[in-house]
Amino acid sequence: MATGSKATFHCALCNELAGSVELLPASHPEALSNNPTISIRDFIGIEREVISGDRGELQAALREADPAALYKVERLWAPFYCAECARVYCRRHWQIFPVYDENFYDCSYGYCPENHKRLIDD
Repeated sequence: MATGSKATFHCALCNELAGSVELLPASHPEALSNNPTISIRDFIGIEREVISGDRGELQAALREADPAALYKVERLWAPFYCAECARVYCRRHWQIFPVYDENFYDCSYGYCPENHKRLIDD
């Protein structure tokens, strides 16, 4: 793939940027191990993960900027999306709680403005 696909998502409540998701080609300087890489930004720092297998559904979700489709491909790639509300919320509108296992970070759960709980980061 010559160029990556990118989508931005805005908060349903305040229209602020909730997150951006980009599929980086293997040749991109931020790609991991010279492999296609997904990059999730602007919600909780920067997350990157190597992508393997068919990327068709991911590319379609990004092309359409469809948070539900992105969530369906991989829930953690749409941390700003509440599937129960079918809405995107920015970091300011989520209540996020990190979980620690013997003093080491394990994961984070979040509650959307409607108090729906979901895994945000693992």
